Amino acid sequence: MSFHYHGGGACKALAVADRISPGSPGEPPPDRQPPSGRPAGWYLDEQSQHQWRWWDGAAWTRHTAPRWSPVTVDRRRIRPRAWWFGLAALPAALGVAGAVLLVIAAVDAGSRAVSHLTAPLVPLQAPGSATVNLRAGDTRTIYTPTTPPGAGPPSPGSADLRCQVSGPGGPAPPPSINEGATLEQGSSHYRSLFDFTAPGGGATRVTCRPTAGGGALSLAIGPHIEVGEILGIVARAFGAFGALVLGFGVGGGLGVLVGVMRDRSERRLREESSSTPPAA
Repeated sequence: MSFHYHGGGACKALAVADRISPGSPGEPPPDRQPPSGRPAGWYLDEQSQHQWRWWDGAAWTRHTAPRWSPVTVDRRRIRPRAWWFGLAALPAALGVAGAVLLVIAAVDAGSRAVSHLTAPLVPLQAPGSATVNLRAGDTRTIYTPTTPPGAGPPSPGSADLRCQVSGPGGPAPPPSINEGATLEQGSSHYRSLFDFTAPGGGATRVTCRPTAGGGALSLAIGPHIEVGEILGIVARAFGAFGALVLGFGVGGGLGVLVGVMRDRSERRLREESSSTPPAA
């Protein structure tokens, strides 16, 4: 809005002509008029929430300004800061790192378990002995081959044998009975009879004899199937998946929260800017 000075009488006439006469279109209701004595300036137009209207100190004029014009917001004032998105990505990065470590551990344990279970069996003829090289505390199992029903004499049980174990550390405790595990290597099937633990590191000698007379019995010394080892591999695999879900879940949640808070902050700043009238 601009005014041009043409003398005192002309300026007064221009100001009077610029006012909205009572009853003319666009005039606010009388009860919504600014109180008398309010200084001239821009005020909310009571007839339209989308614009400002100029009050000259005595009456409304026809001059308006858009209220909802595009508002530029100083993005440095938006809170929280944008670098919070980087902090939100930290849990996801930690989840990925944890998952990678757990996957590596699971693969390593799985490969060792496969190598352990597929290692060649050491044959043992009872009565007789066999020697295996073990570390102190290693556990192994004595197996007997299984035959289909009707294909031959039944496989011996733990009650049909008496076994002893000795090594560099001296005699070991008697083998414990374990008839609950099966092992398959190629086309051969085996059933467990005893478990034993090496008394010391080095050559461990296993001696078995039938408790009753009869012919020789074919046995084999092989890996001890650890249920805990298998469960550990499964736990690591699930742990890797859980680390990914947890990391991305927490990181994604923080990212969404930061985005929502920044959006609200920007909206509030826009509202504050749009609620400020134009300069007089």
